[in-house]
Amino acid sequence: MQRLKYLLVLMFIIVPLAAPAQWWDDEDDFWDDFPDDDAFYIEDYIDPNAEPDPDAGKYLRVRHFDIAGIRLGMNYEEVREAAKEAKFRLATVDYDIPQEFRFNYDSVCRARNIVIPNQLANCIEGLAKSEKMRFISKLTFRKENNETLITHFVSPVSNHTVWKIEYENNIDKRQGTALNFQYQREERRRAFWYALTMKYGQPNVPPNRWQLDPEDDSAPMLEAHFGRITLSSLQQFAADLKFAADEARRTFQVQDFNF
Repeated sequence: MQRLKYLLVLMFIIVPLAAPAQWWDDEDDFWDDFPDDDAFYIEDYIDPNAEPDPDAGKYLRVRHFDIAGIRLGMNYEEVREAAKEAKFRLATVDYDIPQEFRFNYDSVCRARNIVIPNQLANCIEGLAKSEKMRFISKLTFRKENNETLITHFVSPVSNHTVWKIEYENNIDKRQGTALNFQYQREERRRAFWYALTMKYGQPNVPPNRWQLDPEDDSAPMLEAHFGRITLSSLQQFAADLKFAADEARRTFQVQDFNF
């Protein structure tokens, strides 16, 4: 009886040690042991020893950051040249008219008894062109390797320069849930974040933002997500909206009042 007890104890000790590594009946069972996909955050790719400097925003040269050679404040010709240098080809061009100027032209056209929708639209477009208020608001560039570059411009009232640049690639896409696809995406993510920090340094507003003034979200900033970068100045955009509205009100045509 005593010998049987020793044998049982020995079995409980040896069997776990000799057990084979865990195997899963299917891939779904394997992924159950991992956190959800949404749990893979940018924080996982940041240098854990890099401590943000609370005053770094005062010295960051965000205004001079570029994406593919394009910077905030560039004009149309400079953007086209920089994009060409970076091997991007122009895909689409979007036009716009400042809202209050559009309202002005609508008033002028209606005063001419032009009210049929398509004729009214043509009249507004014609007036905007004649006053150089129909402007290129967005240029979209692409590369054959699935990279996209979009530049947004303020109106001619503010000298028609870049206020936002968007870059996107497909590094965060994967073809399936197999281990090889997960591995490949994770390595692309690491390479992307490494390239970001090599070019722009560590973000001063963790986890993913380089900001001229950390206390002002309208200040020039660069914000990164996996496969996406946005460089923008909401201050410049908001100022343009105000300048355009003020100028439109100043030039609004009304009849003479004789009373």
